[in-house]
Amino acid sequence: MANKAFKEFLKEAERNKEYIKRIKDLLEEGQFGLLPLQQIFTIREGIVKGTEFGYYAPISNVTHLDEGCGKPSKPLDTQVRTGWFDPVPLKVNVSDCYSTLEKTFDAWVSKTGADRFNIDDSDYVAFLVSLIEGGILNDFNRFVFFADKNHSTVGSGSGTQVLKTGLDKANFNVLNGLFSQFEAMVTSVPERKITIDENAQANYAGQRALADDRAYKVLCQLKDIAGFKSGASPVFVITQSLATNLTRFMRKEFRNEQSFKMVEGGYMVSEFEGVPVVTSEWLDDMIRSNFDDGTKWHNPHRALLLDKNECQIAIDSMGALKDIGVEYLGGDIEKVFLKASYRADFQRVIGNTGAMAI
Repeated sequence: MANKAFKEFLKEAERNKEYIKRIKDLLEEGQFGLLPLQQIFTIREGIVKGTEFGYYAPISNVTHLDEGCGKPSKPLDTQVRTGWFDPVPLKVNVSDCYSTLEKTFDAWVSKTGADRFNIDDSDYVAFLVSLIEGGILNDFNRFVFFADKNHSTVGSGSGTQVLKTGLDKANFNVLNGLFSQFEAMVTSVPERKITIDENAQANYAGQRALADDRAYKVLCQLKDIAGFKSGASPVFVITQSLATNLTRFMRKEFRNEQSFKMVEGGYMVSEFEGVPVVTSEWLDDMIRSNFDDGTKWHNPHRALLLDKNECQIAIDSMGALKDIGVEYLGGDIEKVFLKASYRADFQRVIGNTGAMAI
């Protein structure tokens, strides 16, 4: 290992300032892990509170019969609803015992193949970035997909009561994410909803037993009812359970290998009837570890057909990532503190297009 212990680097004030600058630079270079999310969403940076919704797609019906002077102009067929982004403040503020962090660093060295006999500042910086970036990305994905201001734990007596007992609902109450906003839509527009019968089964075994053609039928039905206008950019987002079901059915029924290609961040992409299909094992892991009442999961199989142009993530920009801090405190109990903050929002800027299967 290095001649100097990890804590000795953390304790040097000037070096710590340089750490923070380099950590911020590397996080910005990583674009916040947003690249895989661009498969599904429109990412808007530089958004502040009060920024009005916008939607871009090619338009139609702009040419008409020339009826002579004095005839009024025709309005463009813009679909966006009136509304404003309101990025919420999100803060990373974690700590760990120094001894634990030191062991974690040693494991990181082994995993990455770093030269343990020539550890320098760049290794420590890369290690800290891997901790912060991974945590921020996981949390951000949870907010975008699963957040709901009304989520609560099973048996709490109010709210949705779908979160596993013992979870902190604050980890989900920051905003209304993708699934929350689609569920609100299909509640008011039930013709845009497809029911997955296995979700309603009374136990885990019943929920796991998907009909052989379930995913195939779900995707066909979603495409039939989505109702997109010209210019939309449709994308299927499905759980890994449905992706596996689809792959096996296509292989068995049509001798067609429905392959999914891995992209960044653990997401996989395929295509169904000309429409991209995005999935990730992470979606299923999130549902099964957080939406569990002890007997069954809450909607373990989910599928959306959305318009990528309309589903928008708003972030203040990585350049505005602030309050990054790395601090070592000695004494009887040595601890290391890591922190950072940013602002983000998710909105469906039309709100009534697409379809959902749950």
